[in-house]
Amino acid sequence: MQLKCIKISGFKSFADKIEIDVKDGITGIVGPNGSGKSNIVDAVKWVLGEQSVKALRGSKEMTDVIFQGSASRQGLRSASVTLVFDNSDHYLASDFPNLEIKRVVYASGENEYLLNNTKVRLKDITDLFLDSGAGKEAFSIISQGRIGEILNSKPEERRSIIEEAAGVLKYKKRKTESLKKLNATNENLSKIDLIIDELSVNLEPLREQSEKAQKYETYKNELESIEIALLVNDISSINEDYESSRNEAENIRNEISQMSSSSSTSDAKIEVMKLELMKVESEINKESHNLLCATEELSELEANKQLLVERKKYEVDDVKLESNILNLKEEIKTLEGNLSSLTRELSSIEEKAESLTEKRTNFEVDIKKLAASKSNVTAELALKNRLLTEYKNKLDILNSNIENDTLLPNSVKSVLSNPRLTGLHGTLGSILEIEEKYTTAIDTILGAMQNVIITDDEEAAKRAISYLKENRQGRATFFPLNLIKPRTIDSISLEKAKCDTGFIGTALDLVHYDPKYANVVANQLGNVIVAVNIDAMTRIGKLLNHTYRVVSLDGDIIHTGGSMSGGSVKNSKNLLTEKNNIANLNKEIEAITKTIENCKDKLAQIEGEDLIVNSNLGEIIKNLFELLEEKKNKESSISNLKILIANKKSELSGTEGIKNSSLDRELDLTLEKFYQKENDKNSIADKLSKLQSHKSELSTSIGELESESRKVNSEYNRKLADLNALEVKLGKLDTKLDTLLLRLSDEYDITYEKAKKECLVLEDINETRMQVQALRKKIKDLGEVNTGAISEFERINTRFE
Repeated sequence: MQLKCIKISGFKSFADKIEIDVKDGITGIVGPNGSGKSNIVDAVKWVLGEQSVKALRGSKEMTDVIFQGSASRQGLRSASVTLVFDNSDHYLASDFPNLEIKRVVYASGENEYLLNNTKVRLKDITDLFLDSGAGKEAFSIISQGRIGEILNSKPEERRSIIEEAAGVLKYKKRKTESLKKLNATNENLSKIDLIIDELSVNLEPLREQSEKAQKYETYKNELESIEIALLVNDISSINEDYESSRNEAENIRNEISQMSSSSSTSDAKIEVMKLELMKVESEINKESHNLLCATEELSELEANKQLLVERKKYEVDDVKLESNILNLKEEIKTLEGNLSSLTRELSSIEEKAESLTEKRTNFEVDIKKLAASKSNVTAELALKNRLLTEYKNKLDILNSNIENDTLLPNSVKSVLSNPRLTGLHGTLGSILEIEEKYTTAIDTILGAMQNVIITDDEEAAKRAISYLKENRQGRATFFPLNLIKPRTIDSISLEKAKCDTGFIGTALDLVHYDPKYANVVANQLGNVIVAVNIDAMTRIGKLLNHTYRVVSLDGDIIHTGGSMSGGSVKNSKNLLTEKNNIANLNKEIEAITKTIENCKDKLAQIEGEDLIVNSNLGEIIKNLFELLEEKKNKESSISNLKILIANKKSELSGTEGIKNSSLDRELDLTLEKFYQKENDKNSIADKLSKLQSHKSELSTSIGELESESRKVNSEYNRKLADLNALEVKLGKLDTKLDTLLLRLSDEYDITYEKAKKECLVLEDINETRMQVQALRKKIKDLGEVNTGAISEFERINTRFE
């Protein structure tokens, strides 16, 4: 074996790569002080495995051997040394004729050893040179002052030198390693004996616990399958009842819609008939007036006839006739003036009647709009009342869960419900108030620690623990107020975290609590940071070198040390989430109550407007009837005036005719008029009789329709009450259904559809419920069960065997 070449790059003063060829014979390296002669020896020792920085004349770290730079040259990032050996005589234990031993160190502190460009361990290098006399501490490398050390050494030290030179050291080292392994084996055997003794002692109690746990698992699985089947049965029954009630409600809504439509049609018919009745009454009044006029005309014609008969007996006075003619003309003129005045008044009345009719039409349109608005508001009110009932039912369930401590473990519930245990303040979860957006984060970070019981002092905690032990009620954790210490985040780390845009705050700052519990809350939340999302969470975690826990709003956590937890969040039922649900429900109930009050106010406003509009409509109808009556009177007066004017004109004509014709001819004309008017009177009387009969029929029909309308309205109100009752029932069924589905999901982690396919078929529900009670009693009789005993027993039994 012979060293052929030394290759140095970046090692100490050798910034540039150099190769030193070692020829046969002696190779000498000369140079002034500080030229790097000793650095070549250090390089050889270093590549052969030297680990002492001091032995290499370094300061603190192995990276000191890397060229650090100079005034004119920049430092390097790595250093390497390679020794090339001629091993053609296979002096070194290797099949290669040439060996290249290389060591590299990087600025990061990482070391690499290579043998013929293949990475190897330091041990491989030292073993290779162990018996060659060329190791890092071998006497093939003798530094300055080393010969003096050998000559002045003690006999024991000289012996070790001779043994190394003779090749004995290799075997002594192997002997030492073998003795160490033997001692280690003996120690392991002793440990195994102890473990076997310990396992044999613990195995039997663990076997009993395992058998007990297996019974518990069997009972629990059977109970779970039966309870799932019962839940599926209850959900199916509620679904059927809900579907039936929903269909019934839909039918009632259709009936109400039909009744509303029928009522509107009936009201329209009544209005049409009333208008027709008004026309018939107007016709009756007109014809009655015509009959009266005809009767008066007949009386006048009878009087004229008698007058003419009398006048035939006496001679007519011409002067008197002339005076009568003048008087008649004046009367006719006056009557025609009165007729013109009455015609104008009638025209004004007709205009007023037309205006009132238009207003009546507008009011009827308003009434229909108000009825539609009332119907919409009533429907909305019914819906909101159903939602209010549903939310109140849910709120009652949640409040009941909190009041009855059903959300707490049995051990915690047992302690808090015992009146003889004093100095208790409730659980950590019960003292916290959290905004909804932070609930998932705080709930996740606290986990089971929400159920920690807060006590006045350690004595109260000890009394509670003794009670749990004596009554075998399980285990619980306690926070004595006088002992518990807060945890905080140092100000420098907090300022670093605040620099990230995803930083929200510390968990402690995001919850509300009584100041007397400050240490308790700070103990669990004082050293936790809340971030917006998982990306911000990981950034802050890296920024703080994972020295504190960071949680996202979605419930993902990065723990101290860098481990992460996350994924989907199951709808857990605990005090914090239920309190948050109660707060949300209270907000919903408050909003719905406000909406209901608004609906009621709107309904009252609509009813008030409806009352005003109906009152105005009634006033208009009354005024319209009065105007129509006045119109009839004016028309009657006009008709009478026209008849009177005609009579006066006839009388004038007759008087003038008396002067120019004979009385016999005037008498014949009067008789002709008399008979004609008598026929007109009979015709009017017949028409009046028919009108009276038609009026009676209309009045009867209107009465029947109004009676029917009252019945329909009564039935409408009854149906509306039935619909409201069904809406309330549907709300309760919906709440009950949600509760059962939530229980199925939370307690058994299964959907209704899957449970329906896989659940047991129940034949007798009552018998099944009795079976559930029996299984619960069996589980209770088992007492405290360690479910982990099954796997623990299998593990220990396997080790024991």
